[in-house]
Amino acid sequence: MISISDLMQISHPGHRHYISQKNIHDDDLPLFLDYCVTVVERFNHHSEKNFQTSLENKDCIVNIVDLMASLHMTDEPEHVFEIRKKLHKELSNFNYICTVMARCFVSPGFVKEFYENLSKKLNDEITVYAGLEL
Repeated sequence: MISISDLMQISHPGHRHYISQKNIHDDDLPLFLDYCVTVVERFNHHSEKNFQTSLENKDCIVNIVDLMASLHMTDEPEHVFEIRKKLHKELSNFNYICTVMARCFVSPGFVKEFYENLSKKLNDEITVYAGLEL
């Protein structure tokens, strides 16, 4: 039996940012990104252990973390534009894997919603922080 609390990582300190309706402060964004990485890793762990299958393109969340670190370190316009372009692609990939994870659950419904909402929350936060155009 797979623990829902393990999948949702409710004991991770970044979970509070997931459930918050407020935008995440810039200083707390790395914690939320770590939370997202951990959620994907835990899902993938259970998928490999129980079904001998791995999430396709699961590294997109690590790529997002790396891109956000690069964005934080530069203010050169040509670099910023390139990072933003890559972020769009990786956010699309993250949305896809969240959709895949959500499809694995019919019941309880809140687990499916969790993965859908996680994608939306990450997308919203990265859009605000990185100044992405919708």
